[in-house]
Amino acid sequence: MRFEGSVAIVTGAGSGIGRATAEAFAREGAAVVAADIDGQSARQTLVLVEQAGAHGLAFQCDVSSATGTLQLVDAAIAAFGRVDIVVNNAGTGSAQPVDDLPEAEWDRILDVNLKGMYLVIRAAVPHMKRQGGGAIVNVASVEATIGLAFHAPYAASKAGVTGLTRSLAVELAPHNIRVNYVAPGAVWSTMTMQWFTAFQSEVEAGIPLQRIAQPSEIADPIL
Repeated sequence: MRFEGSVAIVTGAGSGIGRATAEAFAREGAAVVAADIDGQSARQTLVLVEQAGAHGLAFQCDVSSATGTLQLVDAAIAAFGRVDIVVNNAGTGSAQPVDDLPEAEWDRILDVNLKGMYLVIRAAVPHMKRQGGGAIVNVASVEATIGLAFHAPYAASKAGVTGLTRSLAVELAPHNIRVNYVAPGAVWSTMTMQWFTAFQSEVEAGIPLQRIAQPSEIADPIL
């Protein structure tokens, strides 16, 4: 029970890596705030958290909204009195040629994947400072450094995540707040199903283990 007595906020907790991470923290004794833009999915994750023997809270939240992220952290404080861990996992993407990519789609992906992390962190850090520390894990991607055609805004957002993380790791270290990122490769999730299913064999051929990862395999290094 590594995290007994701790409180973890997990964004994008309604499926994939986020759901696996919420369950993993619950099994290790943390109270889990499962946040997702899909409220029903968040509530389904809460059921799994409670089945793992932990206390939890489901919260519907659009991380690209400053008001929404403040309400998320306030809800965690109201329910559990503290925030020890933030896992910024909420993300989105699409596959389009850059010359056909609408500006609104670029903005949507950057707002969720990068701005959303900043907003959640900005809301949570004052509480962590008062508590004397905390830990933040941002979910990046190998696409931050490895090019993949038709994923320009996604890759740009994830490269931004790595820079954001490195800067905040230095800034927040004096407050005993650790900031790290995990950068997965291909992982089965609701979002990536549309990317990988049509050419699964080609994707797996480029992976040493010859298979696409499962979300639980990413939850482990996040913990």
